[in-house]
Amino acid sequence: MSLSLKDQNAVRLYAIVAANLAAFLALQRSGALSAGDWAGVLSDWPSAASAALGLILVGLLNAQVDALTKARLVYLRLADPLPGAEAFTRWGPADERVDMAALTAQFAALPTAPAEQNRLWYRIFKSVESDLGVEHAHREYLFTRDFAFLAALMIPVLAMCAVFTFPSAGHTALYTAALVGQFILSLRAARHHGRRLVCTALAVAGARTVGPSAAVLA
Repeated sequence: MSLSLKDQNAVRLYAIVAANLAAFLALQRSGALSAGDWAGVLSDWPSAASAALGLILVGLLNAQVDALTKARLVYLRLADPLPGAEAFTRWGPADERVDMAALTAQFAALPTAPAEQNRLWYRIFKSVESDLGVEHAHREYLFTRDFAFLAALMIPVLAMCAVFTFPSAGHTALYTAALVGQFILSLRAARHHGRRLVCTALAVAGARTVGPSAAVLA
């Protein structure tokens, strides 16, 4: 049985959590590491337990939150946050791969209301989701969306742990800034891949209406 896209992304998300924990531990024990006090590092493992437990809870929470809530975080809007909500008024016309005329001919008047746009786009997506380019774009959107959500949760959890366990306020400030930077970068990546998913599905669907399926770069 083939793995779902979310299951395929699980290893990468676990790696991100592990990397964040490793970075936290390295900064927390930076003084001992620079002094070569490896015994001190190993003996101080209880002080890192709060960060490890926090990351476990972050991972569990990520698995419980629905796609709509995550999309609201990615696009920073409550109403119609899914990427397909602007498929025909913004993303499709701006992508040179998308044949808007072919889509209009197939679906008549294309909707302009966000909710209706997303519904039609989803119908189109389901008809082409087996295309390799669409599948790749979908997998990357799901990964970066979940990464952004994890990064957002890590900011309060790990920053609070840093306040009580880091060697100085300077270390804490730099680490918190890095957490915020991670969130911003993952947010931008999720928006990029969301747009790519929308446009790739439209491009494949448009190509199929005018002839044999064409190869579309994802």
